[in-house]
Amino acid sequence: MTDFTPEIIDAIVLKLGGRANALRLAHGETTVLDLARRWRRDAEGVIYITLSGHDGLAGEDEIRRIGPTEVGTYAQEILRSSAYTPTEGIETEIAIIPGSVYGK
Repeated sequence: MTDFTPEIIDAIVLKLGGRANALRLAHGETTVLDLARRWRRDAEGVIYITLSGHDGLAGEDEIRRIGPTEVGTYAQEILRSSAYTPTEGIETEIAIIPGSVYGK
């Protein structure tokens, strides 16, 4: 079995999406499945991203989890509004459409 060299540890951290995600995984705050790359690109360059409802946290709890300095003012307003509904286990697919698609 190969030892965990600094290079291997760096590669693992990069695969997890950086230091913050690696620490979240180490502290049991997320799973590898949550961190998996969940996107695809079609032949026209449209990118589809699948987002999962995180863990059902209320808006104020979500702000605390992420960190108030990391959540913009407008996002905090939305998370604190009565219209915000926490989701858990719900997947939503969004599409990012490049401008070149509209010219066709």
